[in-house]
Amino acid sequence: MADERLIMLPGECWYTNVNFVHSVANRGTEDRVHLVIDGVRNEWTDELFFALAPESSFQSVREENLSRETIVRMLEELKNNPQMVNHPLVSELEEKLKSRS
Repeated sequence: MADERLIMLPGECWYTNVNFVHSVANRGTEDRVHLVIDGVRNEWTDELFFALAPESSFQSVREENLSRETIVRMLEELKNNPQMVNHPLVSELEEKLKSRS
């Protein structure tokens, strides 16, 4: 939510949508380390997260709602990673892009 402040305490695990403008501040006296995983939401991740939190707390995002720009950006990022260049997801996204042309 806009202007909503989240206080993330040590040892907690958060699933957030950080596609919106946001900022982070450590107002404590000790350094903190955060592990950030950037991924595409899918059936497997939904099953995992819904097992830990009520489904009503998640917003549904369907692949067919991905904009052309988003698919292009995803492909660029995947192709920049040598380990992902030949991943089946690349072919799948390229096909989706072709079908929208």
